[in-house]
Amino acid sequence: DEVFESYRQGGVMDETLLRAYLMQKSYDFFVKDVAAEPGVFARLEQMCVEERLPFIGCIALCRYLAYQQERTEDQNTLCVEIIRNCSERNLYFDFFDVFAAEAGYPAGLQGRTIISHRASAAEAVRIRYRVLPDAQDYTWEILPHMYEGYYSKCFTVFYGEQIQYEIYREKEDGLYKTAEGTILPTGQETTDRLGRLNR
Repeated sequence: DEVFESYRQGGVMDETLLRAYLMQKSYDFFVKDVAAEPGVFARLEQMCVEERLPFIGCIALCRYLAYQQERTEDQNTLCVEIIRNCSERNLYFDFFDVFAAEAGYPAGLQGRTIISHRASAAEAVRIRYRVLPDAQDYTWEILPHMYEGYYSKCFTVFYGEQIQYEIYREKEDGLYKTAEGTILPTGQETTDRLGRLNR
């Protein structure tokens, strides 16, 4: 936007104001799914390398890089370090899977598939799933809240198994299904028309 474009073209901006601007952009991108200029993420990356980037900036940067068609080795390494820090806090998000083959990826997440869902942080989100072919009955659980309306759960799927799941939001007048899908042993999944990250 005009604020960042002015800064990028050599305009003067107070460092505190720039930091607040970047954190707001990070929050909007990660929580509200609002796109930001690539230059914003270039600046976030620089701050992350310098270890001056707050948590929201780190996870926004990691999510952004996860969906880029090309990344440098340094960017992959940086994202794995962010993921390791999140793992130490018991926080995990579906885009982590993109980096599963990278050196240093947390052992506790290897071989696992992460399902994420976004909703209001004030909502209760439930997941209903079963492991086929053995289990025919569904298990209900509260989907753990990770950060600012981002809910996630890890699954391990063994050879010959598949996990069918459905995600529901709890409203005052009942439960409403907002996503469903199938997790395969490869870590790939198929989702229906409801999608996996409804808001």
